[in-house]
Amino acid sequence: LISIYSSPNHSSRKSSSLPQADAISHISVAENVAKQLTYSPPDILVQAIDQVSSIGEVPYWGAIVAVTLGIRSLLFPAFVFQNRAVHRFSKLKPALEILNKQRQNLSNRNAKSNAEFAQEVKALCEHYEVKPWHPIVFPLLQMPIFISFYIGISRMGDYCPGFHTGGLSWASDLSSPDPTFIL
Repeated sequence: LISIYSSPNHSSRKSSSLPQADAISHISVAENVAKQLTYSPPDILVQAIDQVSSIGEVPYWGAIVAVTLGIRSLLFPAFVFQNRAVHRFSKLKPALEILNKQRQNLSNRNAKSNAEFAQEVKALCEHYEVKPWHPIVFPLLQMPIFISFYIGISRMGDYCPGFHTGGLSWASDLSSPDPTFIL
């Protein structure tokens, strides 16, 4: 970039002209952000938001929306997987309730009856193709990503000076908390 600005075609322009200064300052901010941050998930999200903002020339609120939609679209297969698992689990629930009522009516519960109950539950789960951990896969996958979003966005004002003015409407300063609690 420096060689482009110092080439003979651009020698008539002064280096302090606004478009060149803005381009250079934004590139130096992006480079500065990349140097200050590590490869932790919140820092990667800060870099992604800053890159989308600089490459797409969109304000920071638009970059946050774009990165959020991108990550949500990447998580969509996990969402479908979880919905299918919950649907299979809902089919299993009536059979489990009947089995639980039968077990509660037993007067003597011992290790043998507990083992038989566990085997019956296991057989029902295999029949309905249910694994107990399937319904919680999506929340467990989604939680660290969106906690990283929260941490990254809350620290983004420290790394990107334009973040203080890159908001929209009542939330023009993205580095301060929302005073109306709408978001």
